[in-house]
Amino acid sequence: MSIYSGKCDLADHLAGQGGWYDKNGNPVKFGTDGVRVYYSDEYQDFLAFKKKTNGTLYQHLRVEVTEFNQDFIAEHCDYFKVLKHTKKISDKRTKSGEKEITYYTYMYFDKEYKSLREINKKHVYIVKEIHFKSLLDLLPYYPYTVSAAVCNGDTQKVWISDRSYVDEEEDQALKHGWLRSTTDYYRQQLAEHYRKVVLKYYNPAGREVEEYAKFDPETRQAVLVNGIDDRFSVTWVNPDKKSFWTSPEVIDYDKGIIKISKEDLEIFGNNVLVKYVKKNDKEEIFLW
Repeated sequence: MSIYSGKCDLADHLAGQGGWYDKNGNPVKFGTDGVRVYYSDEYQDFLAFKKKTNGTLYQHLRVEVTEFNQDFIAEHCDYFKVLKHTKKISDKRTKSGEKEITYYTYMYFDKEYKSLREINKKHVYIVKEIHFKSLLDLLPYYPYTVSAAVCNGDTQKVWISDRSYVDEEEDQALKHGWLRSTTDYYRQQLAEHYRKVVLKYYNPAGREVEEYAKFDPETRQAVLVNGIDDRFSVTWVNPDKKSFWTSPEVIDYDKGIIKISKEDLEIFGNNVLVKYVKKNDKEEIFLW
């Protein structure tokens, strides 16, 4: 069980995605004789998980249907449809003595519901996509339980709970008239882990570089002296305070290849000062 929720949560699901190690940091296969405890490198796990999931998690969220959001819900739920109807009713204020009105009914899992009140008794769920690019984007979801995971070869589709298990348990405790003693503990564990991750993977001290990038006029590309750490942005250094059209585009992080836009090349020329964080080729594994 995870130290971030006390349950099998996303942190548990992430562990081992990038391979396993023994307590001494030696790569091993799961089930190796003599290995009782398995460890993994968190960032390798994250990179493997991001690749398998295409940087996307999914949630099922319960929503109340209204006339204002019904079309949105239909777009985000394959089993929900809005059926539009019209009918004429008596209206003495009109010349014809009647008017046409619009009303809606709803299909949910092949059953029709005649009103908003009726469909909302059933409880409608939509699918929400959560997109993540960095490990820091994923950390807030560590205490969320994994409700489903569909694996197909090298791809995964993972659904997580709509709230963290810590929050769910706290609400349940309050409903029964007591405070859950472990809530602060789990939140402190996650906060402490944030600190470790930031210091380990997102500390650019000693690797920040300012360098003149010499762009080829034809390809508009430049090769930097170092590889680029993909956890940090490449930015222009602009002492004249002039505005660039776009930020530098990274073509290849490992080879340090960046590209300048056509407009910026015309304005600033092919020798432009950039700032980036060079790749750490000696980064040690961080077992967790």
